Amino acid sequence: MELLGLPVQSSVLVYGLLAVALLLPLAVWFVSRQRSRARLQWAQYSVLSYVLTDTLEAAVLVDARGIVDFVNPAAEKILKYKLRSARGKHFSELFTLVNPVTLESMVWLNAAQGDVRPQSGHALLNASGINALQVSYTVRPFVYTDTQQPLYLLLLRDQTELYALQLRLDHLEMHDQQTMLLNSKSFESRLKVAIDQVRQHGVKHVFCLVSMDQFKLVNDTLGHSAGDVLIERISRILKEEVDPRRDVLARLGGD
Repeated sequence: MELLGLPVQSSVLVYGLLAVALLLPLAVWFVSRQRSRARLQWAQYSVLSYVLTDTLEAAVLVDARGIVDFVNPAAEKILKYKLRSARGKHFSELFTLVNPVTLESMVWLNAAQGDVRPQSGHALLNASGINALQVSYTVRPFVYTDTQQPLYLLLLRDQTELYALQLRLDHLEMHDQQTMLLNSKSFESRLKVAIDQVRQHGVKHVFCLVSMDQFKLVNDTLGHSAGDVLIERISRILKEEVDPRRDVLARLGGD
């Protein structure tokens, strides 16, 4: 039997060679494309890693399963894990983020997977040797070109000093700087609450105004420094006589 004037065996061989000739360029193109894609992904990863290495924020890169792929030096310092030890572990082995209000563990990765927009907020960080570190966080997906397998970048910023400063500023705003008693602004706020309690629930309160007679004479004869010392001593005496759990002690004016 002949095919195209050739024996069958020869024809099969010819067609096989033709198929190889046609498919070989396609196979070469496919392999080349895969290698190019891999090189592009590696280049993107290298650039991202390089940028994150120099950032002051703690950066953690995880895949969709939560497996750690990269941590930068700032994250190594906070989490007490080097990159070689952290890579391949689930992030929960390194740290957890806790909601500062409910004190429940946050599912930050699930939230990020459900939204392409960056997610941000405040949390408490628990890690090796760290308990309830106040941080702000941002998490966003990072998709390599031509792939559908995103990584998720978590940035953590230590807010301990900022929160401490804010508490200090709040304290300064609400207290008299000489005696550290509540100032008039804070007292007015407390007084409004007390009046509302009287009107709504019939709760009884006692208001007592203390004024130092002839205080101006002390300033005029002994100087303002002596007057300041007198105010501070009287404030300490009054503090010892009140219960801060139920009583409000404030300085409304100069004396």
